[in-house]
Amino acid sequence: MGKLQRYFWPKSLLLFYLRDETIEAAFGYLEKDGPDLVERRRFGPGEKGRFEAWYRELAEIYPQTYVGTFLETVKQGAFPGCGPRAWQMFGIESALNNVVCIDGKWSAYVSSVEMKWFEQRFKAMTFDYLFSPFVLLYTSIRRHETWRRQCCCAVLHRKGLAFLVIVSPDEGFCYAQALALGSGDAVLDGTLATDETEEELAFDLDMLDEEDVEPIEDVDVFGEFKEESGESAESEAGDENALEMLEYNLNFFEAIKEAIERFYKDDRYPRAFVERVVLYDLEETGDDFVRYVEDELFMEGAVVHADPLQIMAELVAEEGA
Repeated sequence: MGKLQRYFWPKSLLLFYLRDETIEAAFGYLEKDGPDLVERRRFGPGEKGRFEAWYRELAEIYPQTYVGTFLETVKQGAFPGCGPRAWQMFGIESALNNVVCIDGKWSAYVSSVEMKWFEQRFKAMTFDYLFSPFVLLYTSIRRHETWRRQCCCAVLHRKGLAFLVIVSPDEGFCYAQALALGSGDAVLDGTLATDETEEELAFDLDMLDEEDVEPIEDVDVFGEFKEESGESAESEAGDENALEMLEYNLNFFEAIKEAIERFYKDDRYPRAFVERVVLYDLEETGDDFVRYVEDELFMEGAVVHADPLQIMAELVAEEGA
């Protein structure tokens, strides 16, 4: 479809997802050979009104604009099987959750309350697609030539939240879990002086000779203090951030390990042995993740820069919108 033809009622897309209070969005067209995302925008905290104004502008110019996102909440999940029997096996109450059967083989669900809250938050918009993050992960694995030949654990991660699925070449969808991540309750703070340290700091002024004591007007006390305290504060802030990131990563790694162990131990899930862990990262977790997977879990590891907007665009195109 040429650029001129696009103005004659083309089918277009407005896709977005949330990263805390930031909205990552993209606009594009549904072409014959696939989706074409032509513009991407980021809306920071407090700019939801600007995003909704962009939505209204696009909807006026392109009446056939399909709107989609994926739900970012820990109150959702997925399980093998479809129908009331599978719901009962995994303790899913259909009255409290929206449950969708996928490919007739597995189901994704989300809390009805969370979905209504999300729709209320963006009540100025009409949604055509509300994707499960587990669907995005499952689709990505099945499209990758190498990963679909192995039992693969895939994790979609942004700071504070992760979604995990396990997919086997023989069994297909096996397991899913939403992970709420944090740096723990530990708070790094300064050490208060104790009686013992106060005793160590105390000294007798009578022990000093008069020659050793400079007149106070000759000493640049505040200049030296400002320079040293500024350097010290900057150093301490850097050390604190590094420690917090280390603690966060360790908690993240352990959450993945525990999820895989839970999958192995629960007889309700298909039997499969995870061979590879792939991180679809929205952050900068980096080489530490691969090193942990290989050294601690004895599996192959990979990190991929995630693009949920492109994945959603391809899913919409497959739906034949």
